[in-house]
Amino acid sequence: MSNRYTNFKKIRVEWFYSICIAICLTLPMAVSAQTGLQGSVTDANTNEPLIGATIFIIETQQGTTTDIDGEFELTGMEAGTFTVRVSFIGYQEQLQAVTLSSGEMLSYDVALSPEAVGLDELVVTGYGIRERREVTGAISSVRAEQIQARAIQTADQALQGRSAGFQMVGSSGQPGTAANIRIRGIGSINAGNDPLYIVDGVPLEDFFRSDIGTTNSNVLLGLNPGDIESIDVLRDAEATSIYGAQGANGVVLITTSRGQHGATQFTANISGGVSQLHTSYDIMSGPENVLFMQEAAINRALDLGNDPEAARQSAINSFGDPDEVGTYDWFDAVTQTGANQRYSLSARGGSETTRFYISGSYQNTEGTIVGSWSDRFSLRTNIDHDASERVSFSANINLSRAQIDGQIESGGNFIASPFHGAVTTRPTTPIFLEDGSYNQDIPAIGYNVLQVLREEERLGREYQLIGNVSATFAVNDNLAFRGQLNSDIRMSIDRRYASPSIPRYETLWGGRVFERTRETQNYSGNLVADYITTIENVHNVSAIVGTEYRVRDYRFHSATGDDIPNALLGQLNLAGTASAIAGRSTQYKTAGAFSRLQYNYDERYFTSINLRYDGHSRFGFDTRWGLFYSGAFAWDAAREEFLQDVEWLNQLRFRVSHGITGNASISDFASRALFGQGGTYGGGVGLRPQQLANANLGWEQARSTDIAVDFALFEDRVYGSLGLYRTDNENLHLQRFLPSDSGFGSIIENVGSVRNEGIEIELGAVVLSRGNFAWSSEFNITFQESEVLELDIDQEWMSDPNVAASRIIVGDQRHQWWVRNYAGVNPADGRALWFDAEGELTYSVGSDDFFAAGSMEPDYYGGWGNQFSYGPVSLDVFFQYEFGSLILDEQYSNFHLAPHRGRNLSPDMFRRWQEPGDITDIPKAYSQGSFPGGTGHNLFSDRRLYDGSYIRLKSVNLSYTLPPNLTNRMNLNMVTVFTRAENLITWTEYPGLDPEVFDRGQTFYPQPRTLEFGAEIRF
Repeated sequence: MSNRYTNFKKIRVEWFYSICIAICLTLPMAVSAQTGLQGSVTDANTNEPLIGATIFIIETQQGTTTDIDGEFELTGMEAGTFTVRVSFIGYQEQLQAVTLSSGEMLSYDVALSPEAVGLDELVVTGYGIRERREVTGAISSVRAEQIQARAIQTADQALQGRSAGFQMVGSSGQPGTAANIRIRGIGSINAGNDPLYIVDGVPLEDFFRSDIGTTNSNVLLGLNPGDIESIDVLRDAEATSIYGAQGANGVVLITTSRGQHGATQFTANISGGVSQLHTSYDIMSGPENVLFMQEAAINRALDLGNDPEAARQSAINSFGDPDEVGTYDWFDAVTQTGANQRYSLSARGGSETTRFYISGSYQNTEGTIVGSWSDRFSLRTNIDHDASERVSFSANINLSRAQIDGQIESGGNFIASPFHGAVTTRPTTPIFLEDGSYNQDIPAIGYNVLQVLREEERLGREYQLIGNVSATFAVNDNLAFRGQLNSDIRMSIDRRYASPSIPRYETLWGGRVFERTRETQNYSGNLVADYITTIENVHNVSAIVGTEYRVRDYRFHSATGDDIPNALLGQLNLAGTASAIAGRSTQYKTAGAFSRLQYNYDERYFTSINLRYDGHSRFGFDTRWGLFYSGAFAWDAAREEFLQDVEWLNQLRFRVSHGITGNASISDFASRALFGQGGTYGGGVGLRPQQLANANLGWEQARSTDIAVDFALFEDRVYGSLGLYRTDNENLHLQRFLPSDSGFGSIIENVGSVRNEGIEIELGAVVLSRGNFAWSSEFNITFQESEVLELDIDQEWMSDPNVAASRIIVGDQRHQWWVRNYAGVNPADGRALWFDAEGELTYSVGSDDFFAAGSMEPDYYGGWGNQFSYGPVSLDVFFQYEFGSLILDEQYSNFHLAPHRGRNLSPDMFRRWQEPGDITDIPKAYSQGSFPGGTGHNLFSDRRLYDGSYIRLKSVNLSYTLPPNLTNRMNLNMVTVFTRAENLITWTEYPGLDPEVFDRGQTFYPQPRTLEFGAEIRF
């Protein structure tokens, strides 16, 4: 027994030793069989390790990140030659080819330099790409990471505050709607002021500017911001004149992502969040409101010599007893917490000859007003193919479908704004009756605003195809020809259903259905010859010559039907009465030739000349062709020998440019004689003249001059520019009034001019880069001023065609508020006082006593962005600001007006005059809009103007990249989680809902505060 046990024990020990020996012999073999990279990533300046730097193999899509010591190890690779990309937030990316042998663990140490402005950075310009150091015009760029760090719906929202001279006028919180974008001010009065948008070479035009649903159409609505690689904003004539007829208002060039060599990389993004309004109006309670109404009635009775007690009782009969009425918050009823969700999936990759980028996205946004929402599907495919060393092809296509249920912008028949209905309705008025039905007894406005929001349908649906194909043939290393065909096809289907379940609509029409279909087809093509050469290593010459043709067809039809038999049967074919049928079609064509010559000597002296000759069918036969040009010169003094010893100076470039661009943003037949239906003749439908022809109607022209200096210091770690500009918009398209015996009221002619001038400052710096921590900052500010130089002959002013209570006055800024001059309250009797034209106090003023109270245009505006990173954590904080604008906020000022219709009132009215000797700016309570023999204090005056200055924490993005040991276990290349916020905090004295409003603010949809969470996954 013992022998057997001894023998078994001996065998077990020997077996154990054998396994140990085998493991010891095998382990080195296993280790030696590993193939891959190992090493460290450090700061090139301080030699400190960088924690969380990414090491990525482009061909195999393998990757890892550095540990707490800045070291990494990447195994499981095969033998071969690979491209290694090493990156870290705040540092310049490094690409390098490495060759691995089977079983080799290659030692690979990398030192990254802090990221700076990069004078070799590529900038997209008109019909080409140039290094930033070669640019002689005013161009600003927004990078992909700045766009994708925002919780935005459309790409235009990413530009606000990022570029000098770029202003978003009246940004709206309505899901999917557009803001009015202005580059270097508002130059035209009647023609368009929108910039030209070009996406991958395809020009986009806002064909449906009037509305989609009931909101302003957004030309970029179908474009997923996550597909964008960069946005370049062209501001001066040197940069925009190559576009001739389309460049007067600036150009926005959008470049989408492209494919790359190597294995396919997939990127998934998912996010969701909520939105809320920043603030709410502070209003009186129901009892407070009723007591105020009684006082107002008593004061009027005393002025008229009537019985004050009878007046008080009459007010109780009309508005209720303060001890019995309740308080109903209509504003809270029409607002809600909004929600948004976004999903996208993209794939990029390719072979040595073909590269592709494919993406799909879905976005849904529920607004902060009840019943407002939007959604968008989009699909993008970009393909590049090198057929040979000389021939290459590209194709891009973007398909989208967007829907907007709009409730506010262009209003409707009874609801200019839900806010207007909510704040005008008395706080004592119940929203619902006791049986749960909507209360219809709404004295002030005649409808229940909440019911309208829930039951009236205002839906716009838009389908869009943006696509192009291009071919490039390189004759040799110097000469290439490129041809491109573009298309932008859009269809909009609008539907508005005023249900007969809403009593006001039942009374007016018996219910109403309106449906409209609009279609536009925009095709263009260009052919460009591109030549580049270098002579004796110092003379760098490039030139392009090209031609372009464009045609746009537009058509629409609509129908309106009344007398809907049942609220559930809101279809056009069921309407009992066809109340209106409309339709039309139109077309315009443009053709042009262009050229550009650029020369630089030894990267020190730069010059550029642009010429474009354009013709447009919208103008008269004698004036439809226009020649546009620009010239620019730049000198980089830092490259001169006498500054070569100044090591901290990398660039000191002085540049000047001058040029003329054109504006053709008018109606298609503005120069033609037009006829329309009118009357009958011989028992048939007659025609009558509607518009007088003007064969001499020609281009509006923008004459622009720029002087600027660009600089870069300390190895490009500090950089910026200072520029001055002046743009004179001449030959404006204005109405000239005609004698009555002409049979026409007016004719459109080229008269008048407006000047915009300003100072643009852009600054940037890598503030700190030490070890794993990096901080970079960018700041811009624009000081801007406009002046109306000339209107029609002997005309000193004109009413602003776009804004009530505003005038355009020769010698003043544009958009001057033309209002009465409020002097305050007479302490003796509580009545409103005014200044007349002579500066004397009076109870009554007339039209001759109005004055220019100030402009709605800001004095200066800009943005300030900061990017912080520490290892795998990054933080992006962006502020946007505007100072000096005046806003006539009708909504807020309505709370301070005479309560003759029982509307809501502000608690500020507690400061009203109540007895002789009271010093205040608020007149006594009065049940009519004016005192006997006096001017109504409800009317437009400077009392209703408010300072629109503000600073806004526009966006915050905090992200964290998960460690590779975690993502590798999930077979993922990288996972980043993030939280984003928009419009987080606003500092302003403006009392309304949102200071980012332009003009009167009555039908404005305020921008909400948005918070969202999400993740980006690469695999």
